Amino acid sequence: MMGKVSTQWIFFTLFCITLGISCPQGWKKNYSRCYYFSTDELSWENAQQSCQNLGANLVTIDNADEHNYLWANKRGEHSLWIGLYDRDQEGTFVWVDGSPASYRSWHDGEPNSQNEDCGELRLSHNGQMNDYDCIETEFYICEKGVSCPQGWVEFNSRCHYFPTEQMSWDNAQESCQNMGSNLVTIDDLEEQNYLWTNGGLNNVWIGLNDRDEKGTFVWVDGSPFVYRFCICIYLLSPRLIRM
Repeated sequence: MMGKVSTQWIFFTLFCITLGISCPQGWKKNYSRCYYFSTDELSWENAQQSCQNLGANLVTIDNADEHNYLWANKRGEHSLWIGLYDRDQEGTFVWVDGSPASYRSWHDGEPNSQNEDCGELRLSHNGQMNDYDCIETEFYICEKGVSCPQGWVEFNSRCHYFPTEQMSWDNAQESCQNMGSNLVTIDDLEEQNYLWTNGGLNNVWIGLNDRDEKGTFVWVDGSPFVYRFCICIYLLSPRLIRM
């Protein structure tokens, strides 16, 4: 049977995790995607080039939630170019990343012209999709994925850092805070399995403690210890930091 020991003298590796992943200045974040709503009007081709210059593409729309988010966050009252076109094969619309347009929300009667090869969210159609002449100039939306700092790994819209050095729990938390983060909190079994798989299967510190009230475990960010399964890895888990 293992006796009681002070955490000040146990040295484990650790995990850090970010508070969340941000987008570049001037972009809007929704889940794990960053969106740029232009302030200039360009042709479809020039709009796509402008997005590529920003490390992005004209937006692809995967579902109704994303569609509604984009329309609700547009700048002003105007139509918007999106990354949809049928230039390669008339009538077969695809996204600029080459993926098929499985999500469609065309206005009634659209698409309707062989001379209109580019997709837009049409103001007069309350934001529904419409095909339009690609040489016309409109505002546009760029999209790219969020990115973590160098050396960090993204999972479920958060950045995780897996250090290699070992230290006490207090020093581990301080190390995370010096990077603008905390020792990891674990919200569900999926996250726990991810951390264990990617953490090298080592004993690691996580952001759980009962120092304020013995027997009442809380996370370092002050949130209650709701997800209970991870208690079994308090001394038997991989290293992790969360920002």
